Amino acid sequence: MKLYWSVISRQGNSTRDFNDNGSQFFICAEENSGLDRRHAVFGEVFRGLDVTDKIVAAARDQADNPLEPITMKVTVKE
Repeated sequence: MKLYWSVISRQGNSTRDFNDNGSQFFICAEENSGLDRRHAVFGEVFRGLDVTDKIVAAARDQADNPLEPITMKVTVKE
């Protein structure tokens, strides 16, 4: 069984503090040890894995960025 994880990360670079208010979201379709101990897993995909597969299959440039923006609309229900 494949595990698909959603991960949130504080963004940091040479001009911004790692603990600033910026954030990034990662959808990982396989293990990624580079995210361990610095990023918190806050959800898993159980339904709609076909959508995750489409994100993974999107055409990308040499820097691994999608050629077309990938956007999501998320609704949180309690």
